[in-house]
Amino acid sequence: MNDQLRDHHGARPSTGPAHRRRWRPGRAFWVGVIGLCLTIAGTAALIAQDAQHRAEIFREHAEQTLDTFSHSIERHLERAHNLGALIEAGAEIDPERYQDTRRPTTDNGLKFLAWMEPESDSDELRIIPLIASSGGGVVAHRVLRAEPADDLSHLRTLETAIERGAMTGTQGVVLFHANGEPVPGFIAFNPVRRDGEQAGVVALAIRLDRAAGNARRDYPVALHVFQRAEDGSALLLHGPGGNDGVAEHTRPEQLEDGRHERRNLDVAGRQWTVYATPVDATAGGWIPAHALMLLIAGIGLSGLAARLVSRENHLRQLVSGQLQGSEQRSSSLRQELTVARNTLSREAATLQETEHYKRFMAARASELFARLAPDGTILELSASWETLLGQAPDTMIGRPLGQFVNEDQHQELNRAIDAPRLNGDPVTATYPLRDAGGALHWMEASHLRLPPARQDTAGNLLLAARPSGKAPPAPSPQPGHWLPYETIFQKAAVGMAVFDHRTGDCLYVNQALCDLVGYAQNELLEMGYRDLTHPADQHATREQLDQIGAASQDTFQVEKRYLHKTGRVIWVLVTGSLIRDDQGQITCVASQIRDISEQKAVEHALEQINRRHDLILNAAAEAIFGLDTNGRVVFANSAACLLLSRESATIEGQVLFDLLDAGLYDDTEVWPIHACMEERQVRQDDSALFRRGDGSVFVADYTAAPIVDNDRVTGAVVVMTDASERQEGEARFRSAFDDVAVGMALIRTDGRFLRANDALCQLTGYEQDALLAMPSAELLHPDDREANYRANKRILEGQRPSAPLEQRLCHRDGGIAWALTSTSVVRDPDGQPRYLLKQAQDITPRKVAEAALRASERRFRGVFDEAAVAMALLSGPQARVQRTNEALRALLGCSVDALDDQPVLELIHPDDRAELECRLAGASATDGSACSVRLKGCTGNPVPVHVQVSMIGQDNGGHATDPLQLVQILRHDNRHEASRPLGGD
Repeated sequence: MNDQLRDHHGARPSTGPAHRRRWRPGRAFWVGVIGLCLTIAGTAALIAQDAQHRAEIFREHAEQTLDTFSHSIERHLERAHNLGALIEAGAEIDPERYQDTRRPTTDNGLKFLAWMEPESDSDELRIIPLIASSGGGVVAHRVLRAEPADDLSHLRTLETAIERGAMTGTQGVVLFHANGEPVPGFIAFNPVRRDGEQAGVVALAIRLDRAAGNARRDYPVALHVFQRAEDGSALLLHGPGGNDGVAEHTRPEQLEDGRHERRNLDVAGRQWTVYATPVDATAGGWIPAHALMLLIAGIGLSGLAARLVSRENHLRQLVSGQLQGSEQRSSSLRQELTVARNTLSREAATLQETEHYKRFMAARASELFARLAPDGTILELSASWETLLGQAPDTMIGRPLGQFVNEDQHQELNRAIDAPRLNGDPVTATYPLRDAGGALHWMEASHLRLPPARQDTAGNLLLAARPSGKAPPAPSPQPGHWLPYETIFQKAAVGMAVFDHRTGDCLYVNQALCDLVGYAQNELLEMGYRDLTHPADQHATREQLDQIGAASQDTFQVEKRYLHKTGRVIWVLVTGSLIRDDQGQITCVASQIRDISEQKAVEHALEQINRRHDLILNAAAEAIFGLDTNGRVVFANSAACLLLSRESATIEGQVLFDLLDAGLYDDTEVWPIHACMEERQVRQDDSALFRRGDGSVFVADYTAAPIVDNDRVTGAVVVMTDASERQEGEARFRSAFDDVAVGMALIRTDGRFLRANDALCQLTGYEQDALLAMPSAELLHPDDREANYRANKRILEGQRPSAPLEQRLCHRDGGIAWALTSTSVVRDPDGQPRYLLKQAQDITPRKVAEAALRASERRFRGVFDEAAVAMALLSGPQARVQRTNEALRALLGCSVDALDDQPVLELIHPDDRAELECRLAGASATDGSACSVRLKGCTGNPVPVHVQVSMIGQDNGGHATDPLQLVQILRHDNRHEASRPLGGD
C-alpha cells in the first residue's frame, strides 16, 4: 500500500496535454483571503477610532484656545473702556503716579496701554504709557508719533475714532518691532470726553503673536486671525508662519477646506474671525501602534490558517489516493445507488427551496413576498398582498403577475423575471401594482431565483416588494368612502415613518418628515434613524426599544434632537408604536415625529428667566419675602436669611409674623401685611421693631405689596431693610449738623431752606426762623447768584460736582460776609435728588487781609520799579534773582531775560563772591549787611559797587516760610544814597 501511495503521490506529475490543469483557488487561499480581509477591516476600524479620538481632543483644545484668546482680547478692551470711564468721571492722569506701573508686564499680549492728551502749548498729543510690556513704552512713543512715518494707518484710525466718538481699532495689521524683528499687532483708540469737550484718547496695543501664544499654551493648535474689511474681503492679522504675519494659509477659504474650529469676535468695531487648526494633521502617525500590531498579528494568523488548511488539503489528497482503489471496487455499488441518490437530491432540493423560502419570509415579514413560476405565474402569496391590493390571495394564485401591472411597465417586469431565471443574478426593479379599485402602488421589488427541485427543471422565482419613495397622485376620495391608508400616511401634517427595529433603516416615510429634516423621500429610504439622530442622543431610541421590548409594551415616547440636512439641530418628540405579527414578534416600528424646537426654545428661555430672576433676587441688598394668603413664607432671598440670622429651610413654610414677632402687634389680623392683602394697597412702615432668630431685636423699614392674579389676591411681597444703621446715622448727622462750627444748610430742590444750623445764623446775622422763611438765593450777593445757579443745576443733573466757590453773603445789617461754600446732593433710595447740602466757612478775615496785602504789594512795586538806586529781590538758598528794577539793569547793561532766575553770585567777580556770600547768610530783617564788591555785568567789565543786603518777610522771631532778600547796589561815588530807606522822601 505504501508503494502504491509513493508511486501515486511521489512521482512528478505529467506535463502532457492530458494532465495540464488550470489553477483554481482552494480552501487555503480563501481562508487566507478572508483572514486578511477581516484583519484589514479591524485595522481600518481602529484607525478610524483613533482619528475620531484625535479629532475630539483637537476640538476640545481648540475650544479652550479660542476661549482663552477671546477672553484675553475682551479683558484688554475692557481695561481701555474702564480707564476711559474713570477719566470721564473726573480721574486725573498724573505721569509721576504711573512710574511704578510702567515696568514690564507679563499680561497676555498687552504691548502698552497709554493715555494721549493735548499739550497746552503744542498741537501734538502728550503720550503717557501707563502699562507696558518689555519695550512697550518706547514702542508707544515711536508708533503713536509715527516714527518712522512709513505707515500712517493707525493715525487715520485715531482720527476716525475721534470723529465717531467710540472705540475704533486699526484696519489690518500694525507691525511692531521686537529685537529688530517685525511682530504683528493691533491698536485700538478710545476717545474720552469730559464736560462735553475732548479730553484725550486711550490707546491700547495688543501683540497678536503673544496673545495667540499664551492662548495656545501647550496645545498643538495654530491660530489664524482674520479681519473682515469694509469691502467684504478678509485681511490676515496673524498666522502661525513668521512674525511678520505671513502664514502658510493667507485666505479663510484655505482653512474652511480642512479641519478647524472658528470663532467670530467684535473687537473695537472691527469684525474678527479666528480659526483654530491642528499644528500637524499627521500627528500620531498614519497608523496607530495598536492597529499596526493588530494588522501584523492578523496577517500572521491568516498565513498560519492558510498553512493549516493547505496541510489538511494535502492529507486529504493522500487519503483520496488511497480511496481511488476502493472507488474502483465500489463502482458497481455506485451504479446501484444512483437512482436512490437522484431521488434524495430532488427531495433535498425541494427541502432547501422550502427552507430558503421560509428564511426569506421570516427576514422580510413586514414586506410583500410571492413565489413565481419561471414564466411569471403566481404560485404563492403572503397575506400582506390582500392588505395592499384588496384582493384575496386565492383569486390571484395561478394568474400572471403582469395582469396586475400596467402595460407600459411590462418591459421592466419582464426584465426583472428573465434576468434571474437566465443568469441567476438577483434583480431589483420599480413598477406599480394595481389594487382592486384600480389605484397604483409603486413598489420596489427584488427578484431572486430559488434552487430547482430537479435538475431537468428551472428554478422558481422569489419576489419581495416594499413601497418605494415614488408615489402616484392620490385618487380623489369618493363620498362615503375612507381614503386609502397610504394617502393618509402621505398627507399627514405630522412627520411619520416606519423603521426596521433591528437595523434602524427607514422603510416608509411621508412628505411631512421630508419637509422637517430637509431630505427627499428616496434619500430618507437609504438612511436610518441613527443617521437622523444627533450624536449625543444616539442612545435614546435604542434604550427605549430595549426597555419596551423587555417589558412587552407596544408604545414609547422620547424627546431627542434630529439633524437637518443643512446641519441645523431640530428638537423632536418621537411617539413610537411596535408593530407585531400574529405570533407577537416585532416586525417594525411606526413613529410619529413632531417638531418641538420652538417649545424647547421657550422652555430654555423660561428656565433662563427663572434663573435670572433667582440671581437678581438673591443679589438684592434688601431682604425680600414672598408670602401666600395665610402669611406663610414661600420664598426668601439670601439677604432675608442674613437679616433674620436663619437658614432658608427654617424660614420657608413659616408664618412671617411668628418669625418677626417682637410683641408690637397683639393681633395678626391688624398687621399691616395682612391689611395690604385685604385692601389691595401697598403698605409701608418705618422704624418697626422685629426679632431675629438669635433673639435680638432690630429696627427695620419694610414695604408690603399685594400679588394680584386675574383679579384675585394670591399673596404678597415684602421688602425689608435694617434701619438700625440709618437711625444711628441720622442721629450722628443731627449732632454733626447742629454742633459743627461751619455754617450748614439743607436746601430743597426748589431753592427753599429746609434746615440751617446756628453757625450759619451767626455768619449771616439772621434768626433761624427768618432764615428758613426766605429763598436761599436772596442770601447771596446779586453778582454771585448766576454762578451758584449753574453749579446747583450741574450737581442736580448728575454731572461732576463743582469745586468750592467763594461767595458773598448778604448780612442782615447790610454788610458783606465772605464764605467758602461747597455743595453736595442727597438722593432718595431711587437715586433721585432729594435736597442739597450747603457748607459755608467764614473767610471774611482772610479776604480783608488779602485786600490789604494786595494794596501793600502795589505800593512796594511802584517804589521798587521807580527807585533811582539799583535794587534786586533774591530768593532761595542760591539767592536767585527774582526781580530787578530799571536802575540795576542800566548799571549791568543786561536785559530782564539775562538776569531772571540767575544766582546773584554769578554776577560778582570771583574774588569777591565769598564776601557777598557771607553777607547774604548773615542778613536779617532789622540790621542790613553791607560790603564792597565788583560786578561783572553783561558787558564783562568789572564795576566796583557797594552792596547792602536786607531780609524781607521775616517775623520778629527771625523765621519765615519763604523769605526774600533785598539787595541795594551803589557805585562808590554814590554810597551816601545807600543810607536812604527804600521809598523814603
